[in-house]
Amino acid sequence: MKKVLSVFLAIMMLMSYAVLASAAGSDITVNVAKKVTLGVSETKFSFKAPETGVYRLSIKCLSRGYVYATVPCFYGEDDYYYSVVSYSDNIFEDSKEDSSECFVAKKGQTVTIFAANSNEGYVDEYGDEIVLPSTSSAEILISSVDAESVASGREYRFTGETYYLFIPTKSGYYNFRSASDDFTDADIYVMDASDFSISSNLDGFDSLEFDYNNYFVAGNVYMIQCLAYTFHYDEEGIVYDDGFNGNSKFKIADGSNITADNIICSENSIEMDKGDQYSIAVFYDRPAAAAVADDFIIDSSRPRVCTVDTLYGYETEGYREILITGLRAGRTTLTVTDPASGSSTEIEVKVNSSFTTWWRNLMSSIMEFFHSIFGGGIQNF
Repeated sequence: MKKVLSVFLAIMMLMSYAVLASAAGSDITVNVAKKVTLGVSETKFSFKAPETGVYRLSIKCLSRGYVYATVPCFYGEDDYYYSVVSYSDNIFEDSKEDSSECFVAKKGQTVTIFAANSNEGYVDEYGDEIVLPSTSSAEILISSVDAESVASGREYRFTGETYYLFIPTKSGYYNFRSASDDFTDADIYVMDASDFSISSNLDGFDSLEFDYNNYFVAGNVYMIQCLAYTFHYDEEGIVYDDGFNGNSKFKIADGSNITADNIICSENSIEMDKGDQYSIAVFYDRPAAAAVADDFIIDSSRPRVCTVDTLYGYETEGYREILITGLRAGRTTLTVTDPASGSSTEIEVKVNSSFTTWWRNLMSSIMEFFHSIFGGGIQNF
């Protein structure tokens, strides 16, 4: 899946979904290749999964052209049409390329597949336009893929590109964390069979391990795709991807059982004026997903001194931000607790009265006045 889809393909798919100008196709049977003739308008096919599992969608262009087959799905919170796309390129005589992708389905679930031929204009190495036919012959195949069922609390080893099935017995947050060999980059993709939503931990080579957290629903079927790339550096320090031949392992942990080493605030002691607001960043050394469900628990020894609100953060990176508003003069101790792990830390808050603020500002003005006259001779009172 770690590839960039061409712009024209993305535009074609989005337009076709919006217009719904798909021709009627027929059913596809698992492990049986289906020969079809595809035009520029998408043809819709249906596939009924005989068993719960992972399936590979592939398409092969039998004549000159560029054909593709796709399972529409959503990526991330923005419902972006990522789609599982398989394509076959038979444009240039000396350069042909095929691609296949996987999806997950429950037993008896009907999956809709769209397929079409692209006759977009192409140019050769000399800049001459290549005109493709409006129809192309193709072969569509959906094959079953070996996928081991995994469970929370266990460790699994994988090489290259490996698929798993995860069917949680209870709803909640789960963490998938990898540990790889040197010069191996591990990534993870997760697809939910219930709505074909996809999520991942993609970060390029910024982090060689995945630390993936998400909420899983009991009884739902999830495809876990684990990838292990090997890589090397050239003499100039540029990273090169060597392909799916790395070795790695991962472990699934129940979010309620994940413990923290500590929870850290950017500041543990602040002084503020009545009516002012102060924001503090909270960091925690653990997968953060379980804490997001209930948010932080914040207790105050004197609640009337200030209010505290949780703002925003990057949950998967272990970061949240809280906003403190001074209500009246006094001191209070805030205890910030992560409900998932029980770890906590304290923040001492002092809120100055209006008179204290006025007096401090007056003294500051006087000091600045003397400093302007006598220079640096008077530093403080």
